[in-house]
Amino acid sequence: MSGFSSEQYSRLIEELHSYQAELETQNRQLLASDANYREIFNAVNDALLVHDGTTGKVLDVNAAACAMYGVTPDEARGMDVMDLTSGEPGYTQDVVNRRIAEIADVGTAVFEWRAKRKSGEPFWVEVSLRRTTIGGRDRVLAVVRDITERRLAEEALRRARDELESRVTQRTEELTAVNARLREEVAERKTSERRRRQLEADLAHVGRLTTMDEMAGSLAHELNQPLGAIVLHAEVLAAKMRNACSSAIAPELIESATAIAKQAHRAGELVRRMRQFAKHATPKRAPLAPSEAVAEVVSLMGNDLRDAGIALVVDADSSLPVVSADKILLQQVLLNLMRNAVEAMTATPRNARWLDVQAKVDGDSLIVAVRDTGCGIPVEKAGRPDELFGAFFSTKSDGLGMGLAISRSIVESHGGRIWATPNPDQGTTFTFTVPFAAEDREHESNTDGPRR
Repeated sequence: MSGFSSEQYSRLIEELHSYQAELETQNRQLLASDANYREIFNAVNDALLVHDGTTGKVLDVNAAACAMYGVTPDEARGMDVMDLTSGEPGYTQDVVNRRIAEIADVGTAVFEWRAKRKSGEPFWVEVSLRRTTIGGRDRVLAVVRDITERRLAEEALRRARDELESRVTQRTEELTAVNARLREEVAERKTSERRRRQLEADLAHVGRLTTMDEMAGSLAHELNQPLGAIVLHAEVLAAKMRNACSSAIAPELIESATAIAKQAHRAGELVRRMRQFAKHATPKRAPLAPSEAVAEVVSLMGNDLRDAGIALVVDADSSLPVVSADKILLQQVLLNLMRNAVEAMTATPRNARWLDVQAKVDGDSLIVAVRDTGCGIPVEKAGRPDELFGAFFSTKSDGLGMGLAISRSIVESHGGRIWATPNPDQGTTFTFTVPFAAEDREHESNTDGPRR
């Protein structure tokens, strides 16, 4: 060779021989490794199949797979994996490919399907698929285990379980029907017992109220005389003090005597009017200035509010139009609602006790609202006014349950209505209306003062 010296040529020959010897050594190692792999591959008891992840062609099988499917290794290699493994109707290569694609990110997936042998005999297998890349090519390793006997046992167990469940279901339905009848009977007995007890309680309550009514009538008769005497003596005392014109008599004493006479007269009138109302007497309507009526009740409640530490807010403008109503009765309604509010705030922190009394005009009615920050009433009670404002309903352990019922009767006797609304934050707002009569509007139109 013209381009090499003899020394270079000899060196190339030596390198070639060395490389050839190395290749022969690697080839022997590969053959030994392949023999070891084949020995291990065929020693596995479960059937092993390796197929192309793209074409689905079987690349290799072990001895257990050949025995399971009844084929030789040469017959298996090159077959479509579906022809070799699947006996499941509708189980196509596309289905298998989708399953293989699903396990690409999670590694191994195990599922069961029905396969078939070369003879056409179907049998059940458990297949564990693992997708991998070998030498840059997409490969799928399938480990297949014959579970036909297990499936037959499971099927027999399922049939037995279904039969047992059917019997249990039938028996349960029978027992449920019996229990339903028993519950109905128990419920009927409980309902009858509750009605009996309620009737007894109502009768006892009515009996107590009747006794109290008799006592109230007697007391009212007896109280009228001392109340009349108080009014007479207070008026006489005030008149004499005014006529005395003595600087020694303080004006406050004259005002106190006048106030005693006024409140005693009001107490007597209240007793008389409530007795008439109990006898279903028609309210005595007269022109009533709402702001004055509210102011008088607020004055009566002053001590109670101060003792309870309740902050009072009153919104009853003097420009409100007069309304035709029974002053004593409507004041009794407002007094009941304010007293209920004070009692409802017993458990409220003192710095959170607020009582808001508002009177305003809305259309053809006067609206009076009493808002507190007390314990409130259940929402379901607010939605059932007949129960909330009915006789015998009370949230107090020692209450007679007549206050709201009497208030409702008074308001309805004036043609209005009364209701309760739970506040969004805390407490309850009780509201009642008193419609304006035609003469009220006429009186309003003839008044020179500001109007609403």
